[in-house]
Amino acid sequence: MREQIGEFRAMPLAMEVASGQSPQRRALVEAQARDSLFGDAINFPFPMLGDGLGLVDLGGAFRAPLHSDVPALFVSGTLDGRTPPANAQALLPGFSDGRQLLARNASHDDELWLGHPDIAGHIADFLAGRPMDDAVLEVPSPTFATSKSDLLLSALGIGRATVFATLAAVVGLLLAVALWRRRRRKSRRQRDDA
Repeated sequence: MREQIGEFRAMPLAMEVASGQSPQRRALVEAQARDSLFGDAINFPFPMLGDGLGLVDLGGAFRAPLHSDVPALFVSGTLDGRTPPANAQALLPGFSDGRQLLARNASHDDELWLGHPDIAGHIADFLAGRPMDDAVLEVPSPTFATSKSDLLLSALGIGRATVFATLAAVVGLLLAVALWRRRRRKSRRQRDDA
């Protein structure tokens, strides 16, 4: 994560800046950031980085409504802060053969694409040219870490039940070793007394 945040490749950076945002959208983002718990963190480092490098925004004509007859599948998650479902809904009217797949509880990352087999199935159906309608899928809600230990367990990919089972096994093993050593000492004493 540190490496990704610390590096900016020129082409994606220029593309992000070029697609830009309208003055109205930028004002809306700034207004919402003032009330957001996370401020404008999701947009970092934009638009400041592009402004500082002097890269060119292609302007309103570039962002004009798009019209296409090419089949398109818009996949979005209800927890996607980067490209929310509203973005897909805004573009859909311009696509005569556009479909939307909405995954409830999915964000922008892997669980949107890999978190549920039905998501992959819908994408495969679309790519194979099978007829399909707009669809809404329910995926499991994300689990939030509520403590440092929960965060560590999540990062390690293990749950509390695994930790407790492991601790129980270790305690059981230690007890077994302690009992074995006790019997061994008792057996030695009996031999020495005899």
